[in-house]
Amino acid sequence: MHLCINHYFDRSFTVKILRESLILLLSIATFIYIVSIFTFTPGTGQNLLHASYPGGGSILGGFGNKIASFAFFMVGKGSYFLSIPLFLFIFALILQKKHWRKKMKWLFLFVPAMSGFYGLYSSESEMIQGGIIGNISGVLLKNLFGIVGTTLIIFVINAYLISKIFPELYEKLKSMTAGKRNDYFKHSEKKEESGETVEEKIKQEEEWKVFYNYKKNKEKPAEDLFCPKEYQVIPIHPEKKKEENLEKVFEAKETFREQAKEFYVEKELNTYPKENLVNPYHMEDFMSYPDGEEETEIEDEAFFKDVLNYEEESFEDFEEFEDDQDEEEEALIQEQRAPFKINFALPPMDILKNSPQNQNDNKEVIRNIGLKLLSILKEFSIDAKLGNILVGPVVISYEIIPPKGLKVNKILSLIDNMTMGIAALEKIRIEPHIPGKSVIRIEVPNPDRKIIAFRDLVESEAFHPEKMGIPFALGKGISGDAFYTDITKIPHLLIAGSTGSGKSVCVNSLICSVLYSKRPDEVRLILVDPKRVELKMYEDLPHLSAPVIKETSQAILVLKWAVSHMEERYKVLENYNTRNISNYNEIRERENKPKMPFLMIIIDEFADLMMIGGKEIEDPIVRLAAMARAVGIHLVLATQRPSADVITGLIKANFPGRIAFKVASKLESRIILDINGADSLLGKGDMLYSSPDLSNLKRLQSPFISDEEVFQITQFFKTRYKSNYSDDILEALEGGNSENVPTDPSEEPLFNEAAEIIVREKKASASYLQRRLKIGYNRAARIIEMMEEMGMIGPQHGSKPREVLIDSW
Repeated sequence: MHLCINHYFDRSFTVKILRESLILLLSIATFIYIVSIFTFTPGTGQNLLHASYPGGGSILGGFGNKIASFAFFMVGKGSYFLSIPLFLFIFALILQKKHWRKKMKWLFLFVPAMSGFYGLYSSESEMIQGGIIGNISGVLLKNLFGIVGTTLIIFVINAYLISKIFPELYEKLKSMTAGKRNDYFKHSEKKEESGETVEEKIKQEEEWKVFYNYKKNKEKPAEDLFCPKEYQVIPIHPEKKKEENLEKVFEAKETFREQAKEFYVEKELNTYPKENLVNPYHMEDFMSYPDGEEETEIEDEAFFKDVLNYEEESFEDFEEFEDDQDEEEEALIQEQRAPFKINFALPPMDILKNSPQNQNDNKEVIRNIGLKLLSILKEFSIDAKLGNILVGPVVISYEIIPPKGLKVNKILSLIDNMTMGIAALEKIRIEPHIPGKSVIRIEVPNPDRKIIAFRDLVESEAFHPEKMGIPFALGKGISGDAFYTDITKIPHLLIAGSTGSGKSVCVNSLICSVLYSKRPDEVRLILVDPKRVELKMYEDLPHLSAPVIKETSQAILVLKWAVSHMEERYKVLENYNTRNISNYNEIRERENKPKMPFLMIIIDEFADLMMIGGKEIEDPIVRLAAMARAVGIHLVLATQRPSADVITGLIKANFPGRIAFKVASKLESRIILDINGADSLLGKGDMLYSSPDLSNLKRLQSPFISDEEVFQITQFFKTRYKSNYSDDILEALEGGNSENVPTDPSEEPLFNEAAEIIVREKKASASYLQRRLKIGYNRAARIIEMMEEMGMIGPQHGSKPREVLIDSW
């Protein structure tokens, strides 16, 4: 909620008195007018200067007679209608209905328009029927256009006024007319079609199906349809204008018809649909298979092992397969097409809990706190004024306008006095500089603190994960607005906070933000949990590239693997002449080939690893932080002890993204944020956030997600999909240090089998050996290097396949 109270205490009383006085005066005037009109007999006197009113005067005497006489003189019997807009105008002021007041001008204009009808059908001697205004239409317009033409003119004027007074009626008539016109065109198009053409099949099988679902599922979110996001025609939001929505529906309908035609042509040719006809976020497959061909079930394990897991796939280009390949190679082609056939479901919102109800702010309490702050400042001879008030879920921010010539430090020195004066539950915080404003912001703990549910953020219309690489629902700001960020833009994040400050809940929010918006082929995760219990529930998720790491020795091996993996990714980008993962994935998308997923490494208690591992932990982290951004590898380090020996200078320099929850001292606040402030936070999710795209610190309230909700989310995946660990990481964890890796062909037990495959198939690539031998990519690459050193195969030339130089083995 955002309360903007601009000098509220000085102006609100005056405005209230003026409004009530105006209502009283208008009510008296309307009462006098109505009594005068309805107790006056028209025709007893129209001369305003010297009129007698025998038996037909108003009960209000001469004053009432003058008012009624003037009204009938001007608009005739339209005077009776004038009482309606007068009544409604008073009620609009009393009820503060601004949209009523906007219609009043059209309602007042309706009165002279009605008098025109009376004047049109009265004689020149019957001026009382329509008054002066009515007689203009009755005499002048009738002479110019005749009675029929004048009737049409007055009818059009009245119809226009009615459309302004009742716009809903006008919109309904317009939509009905548009619908009939659209039905006519559709009927005409059908008549032009002859035979069983492709166009006719499209309309019957696809177009009407989609638009039937549009009417049937008005209230469902747009992602529930089977068409891509840019072609979706629902939902129609009530806050938008109906004519805009209808135009979008017609435009989307024509666009989708062309897409459906393309799909149907491919269907008739017995080919698989293009990737861009599949919803990239829900992978809903709305296509039917060609006649006579049964739908083949792809096992989840095969799907993940051979397609989604990029770490186990080739970092080289996929070779072109010929049509006359054997059955095994043809099966591999089908597996590469698997992502376009498999439906990967994301968790439903029903798993998550809503925020508690009845979390309303007490405006009287907010007002009293503001008055107390001004009173305390006045006790110290500071004559400040109150500006805007921002009411957030955790804090209330009061913008104080200091007097000219006052040193800001004088207000800063009164923090303890103000905290005591307002009897705050926690210490208040003062922000001396607000960009673009000459004010000082005082942040006071909200006595009615609210809980922000994780569902509120991921269900919000402001959440657009499709525009982010690794979305993160951070929380809500001091004004109550939802705040999101993209980890790929940060690109590495430090999280610090003492026990109970909300650090672990924040890490859960980050992981669940990914689980609720990204598939395993888009984002991969590596979780390091030295405490063993914080991230255990995420074990065996399909998004994980390795089991949850619990030992420091395993963490060292995984970080070393990540450095090697980063270098391999850079080689891939070099072969494609691209600078970053985004450009590479664009090329892969055009080639209709699997993309390179983002990889996020989350370390929950970094201080424990640094205490045991020291340089073995710091060195690979520094190297990854310095170089890994371009290839889509991102680090998130969380610690409850942000000391200088844990967060070293090299780590701080390469981690521009910082989140600070409540810490124990100003020193720890300066280590994580470089400034004071985190020590005065309120705890339980209250945090300060800093990133390269923000000029100032941002105070946020982290969303709350319970262990029960996390369990339900993980169970959703575990009951549907199997774990998808990288063989390379598993080999690294089992094999230990790189010194034990065989470098001689005689030490590699699979070398002979690999050589036989290369000679027999005349194909030499690490990806091919990886699939045939079911080994990790690193091991397959080492075998290829051994063969090259022995002269068995030729060198690599860009994306071209290697040449096999021997005929037998």
